[in-house]
Amino acid sequence: MKVISIISNIIFYIILAIAAVGIILRLSGFGLYSVVTPSMTPAYPVGSLIITSPVEFDELKEGDVITFALSGNTIVTHRVYSVDESKKTLITKGDANDTPDRFELSGKDIIGKVVFSVPYIGFLSILLTTSRGIILLVGIAVAMLCIFAAYKLFLKSREAHDSESKENTKLSVDENEKLQEDSKTQKK
Repeated sequence: MKVISIISNIIFYIILAIAAVGIILRLSGFGLYSVVTPSMTPAYPVGSLIITSPVEFDELKEGDVITFALSGNTIVTHRVYSVDESKKTLITKGDANDTPDRFELSGKDIIGKVVFSVPYIGFLSILLTTSRGIILLVGIAVAMLCIFAAYKLFLKSREAHDSESKENTKLSVDENEKLQEDSKTQKK
């Protein structure tokens, strides 16, 4: 059961560290996004955490990977396919897509340039954005707490039993010694 305690502590500290890094990055102006489609595989597989930095339109060139907003709440990360300097627009393309995107982007659409990614860490972020995911994580936390509490109760019960056994053993030894003395006294 000590292994469970160690594993739960490791998981807790990993989640805490990820959250702390995320908060620090957000406060520093970086953006954190999770890849939810395979359009950028193999460079950014589904579940990757993408970290973006603000960028000016003039700094972008073909081959840069950017995150941008489409109409509505849709956020996309694709590679810059072409830049039209005269119109100040660009076209993107997902690495796994056969054709470029059908829309042109301007500077106001661009959220940032991808500066770093961590495979699979984005799954945690994706999980936390769904009610099922939150329920699952809370359920896991509660289950781990219950297992830990049960383990602590088991240890206390075992300690009580062991100390009671030692006391009984001590009494038995003392009684045995007394019986032997009484027996010696009776033989005389």
